[in-house]
Amino acid sequence: MAITKILARKGRLDVGISYVLNGDKTQERVLTAHLNCDPGRECRQMLDTKRAYGKMDGVQYYHIIQSFKPGEVTPEQALEIATEFAKEHLPGYETVIGVHVDKEHIHAHLVFNSVNADTGEKYHSNARSYYQHIRATSDRLCRNRRLKRQRVFPMRRPCRPRRSRRRTARWSLLWAASRTISVLPGRMAEILRMAGRAVLWQTSRKNRIRPSLPRPAKALRQCRPQRIRRHQP
Repeated sequence: MAITKILARKGRLDVGISYVLNGDKTQERVLTAHLNCDPGRECRQMLDTKRAYGKMDGVQYYHIIQSFKPGEVTPEQALEIATEFAKEHLPGYETVIGVHVDKEHIHAHLVFNSVNADTGEKYHSNARSYYQHIRATSDRLCRNRRLKRQRVFPMRRPCRPRRSRRRTARWSLLWAASRTISVLPGRMAEILRMAGRAVLWQTSRKNRIRPSLPRPAKALRQCRPQRIRRHQP
């Protein structure tokens, strides 16, 4: 089953059309098709449609990609699926279709005008139109040909960079010392002095003992144990 993606483009129409109809990728344009436009006049007809309805600005065209697993379909089947998809989902839109076979996996490209040639309405792409129309139509066409659905994994969040061993050891020492703050404040002060840190103790309004570090020219500042920094007397 194909994995679909749609892209909104504000660039030149001829650039997108030339990419889809690239002869090196489509077996000398054998794996191409046109919908509501004539071969060789695609760009001119799309621009004429925009001028006729006075909608020359904004998104110029949309680019839909259907990617299949390696060995799942033949190039002819991919072109058939893309053509049926365009006829069902894009009636009235001038569309150029090309199946690229330059990579291991076969993928179909569909570039269509952002303005409908019959009604003059502009195509609007959002999450609802993608899931309810693009993806639903593509999946149904693939199911009719008994293609298995591919499992799409969500994007993982980037991992935080690892702290240096020295910093990790320092914070682990402070964390272990802070575990004794409510029971043995003197023991914690001794541990911190062994680690090269000077600590002054104050009692907060909640009657909890918190370490404070002296500042050179200012008053003492209260801070949490995990924020203790090395103090140079």
